[in-house]
Amino acid sequence: MIDLDTVLPSLIAELIDSKIIFGLLYSMILGVPRLFNIIFSHYLSYVKYKKKILITGIYLRAFSFFGLALTTYYYGKSNPLMVVFFFFVLIFIFSISGGFASLSYNEIIAKLTTKGDREKIFAAKQFVASIMAFTGGLIVKYIFSPGKLTFPSNYSILLIIGFAGLIIAAFSFWFIDEEPSVVNNNNLRLSTFLKKVPSILKSDPPFLKFVIIENMSSFRNKEQRTHPFFKWVMNLLGFDYVIPFVTSTN
Repeated sequence: MIDLDTVLPSLIAELIDSKIIFGLLYSMILGVPRLFNIIFSHYLSYVKYKKKILITGIYLRAFSFFGLALTTYYYGKSNPLMVVFFFFVLIFIFSISGGFASLSYNEIIAKLTTKGDREKIFAAKQFVASIMAFTGGLIVKYIFSPGKLTFPSNYSILLIIGFAGLIIAAFSFWFIDEEPSVVNNNNLRLSTFLKKVPSILKSDPPFLKFVIIENMSSFRNKEQRTHPFFKWVMNLLGFDYVIPFVTSTN
């Protein structure tokens, strides 16, 4: 309900007047999961049950929120540089845990559902996520209303809400009766696996398109979405209809 993207930009501005620091932290959020997903996917291919990995990833993300809340509350005013240092550590943990949690989540959903049901589940998930995001926006508006809370209490409460939301979300996964995955019996070394990635992408054009679109969706603001390079890639992939939609949402 409270996304780190909602809190981080203005919180960093409160702590330190440095666009470089913000850029580095935000790059970790966007880039680290994608980078480590390649490594995690290799090791997860040998794991039969992914539920514990998923729950561990969610808990790590939750306690990253909790750690951010505590450091902000106790040291946000007295020692902002120390808070920024802890942010690098905790956001790195937050990003990595999100990487292997998302891989495990997608595989568990794939095992529990049929092809026809997955579209319905992900559509429902997107619908609920939209409602929760809207609710989160109202909470942010209320907390930051004039006369309510001041720094660092306001940001700390938002982060605690994020922590509580993830803990509650993880609770439901304990009740999933997971079937074992089909594991890879060929114990490839990581270096060998990485060398095979280009050939895997070339052999499956739809999957290659999905990977590119998924990464291009990291462009969040209007200036990035209307960038000529972004338009060129989308048109090249046959997704030119996306451009009017994403640019009209801001």
